[in-house]
Amino acid sequence: RAGPNGDSVAGLVAYTALARTHLALGPVEEPGIEPERQEMMEVVRKYAAMGGFQRATDDPLGFGLQLWEAQFFTEELAEPLRIELRELAGSALHPRHFALPFRLYGGLLGARLSGDAKLEASADSLLRRLVPEELQTSCGEVDHSSINKVMLASALLPLAFARREDEGMIGL
Repeated sequence: RAGPNGDSVAGLVAYTALARTHLALGPVEEPGIEPERQEMMEVVRKYAAMGGFQRATDDPLGFGLQLWEAQFFTEELAEPLRIELRELAGSALHPRHFALPFRLYGGLLGARLSGDAKLEASADSLLRRLVPEELQTSCGEVDHSSINKVMLASALLPLAFARREDEGMIGL
């Protein structure tokens, strides 16, 4: 059906981070990107009204992205999505997805950020199995090797993508 998609959620997270940075830099006369952030907020409200926060995916990259996004939203919005994602974790974090490693690493990154001990342990276990295999190749030796290495590094250091306590939560 037509309407906003999940890209608006990532956009709102990015716009909110930029707006907060703008405010942190000190008093300024221009509004910065607040008008654009408010516009994106309206799009995400429509997405939420269409049930967007209840549409979890078991595609590993989308799964990881949804878990990453969930950390920025209030519990009332994020928890229903997290429940769905936990149910799909076995499929999303399956080694069969290693055919396109960067997608699986995205899922593992999200799982490691989830705050769910079981998901984090599952991701850690799978990463321990995959790292030696990934490190057998260098950039340029196989298709997608550069993005594979970038996403592996990201999955190994998830705190670089974690919401800081002082960032607050996004509510609609």
